[in-house]
Amino acid sequence: MSSEDENSIIAEFNDASVHSSFHIINSLNHQLASLSTTCLALATKQTPCKLVCIALQSAGGREWSVTMPDCEGIVGVAAGDAFVAVATDSNFLRFFTTMGTQREVISVPGKIVCISAYGNKIIAAYHTSTSSNKYSLMIITVLGLVMSNRTVELPTSSDAKLNWIGFSDTSSIISFETTGRVMSYN
Repeated sequence: MSSEDENSIIAEFNDASVHSSFHIINSLNHQLASLSTTCLALATKQTPCKLVCIALQSAGGREWSVTMPDCEGIVGVAAGDAFVAVATDSNFLRFFTTMGTQREVISVPGKIVCISAYGNKIIAAYHTSTSSNKYSLMIITVLGLVMSNRTVELPTSSDAKLNWIGFSDTSSIISFETTGRVMSYN
């Protein structure tokens, strides 16, 4: 039983045969989260920013955490099948294995707006100019120790801002902007 003012996190899976739902107390006041079939990634925004990851595949739900350098704030988190990525306000994408080892730090050429992961792919949407509605997507595929990267422009309406970006269940990129327009990209 939980009271209405309890600060807690409930993770529910569509397929209960893969994982059962669970409930944890949000004692660190996590404000960002991402859930994959292999892990739950949680992040705080207050300084110093902290990433906590609960590996769902390991025995006993192994948990690890890392504190960001004092100069970096977390603006986004995304969990894939074999990685957790953190976007920072210093325009870095920090990649960790689901067991906690930092493996890459990638510099993004603009202010990161949002990130999303699905399977072995991650997308980072970022501003490409001082205009608030020009965006590019950095699309990264993680295959074992190899990462491939490509960048594409994200077309938006002239008066729109990007609200959300993610993946469909078939791995197509989906974007949603403030005008209500939804776009799908292969």
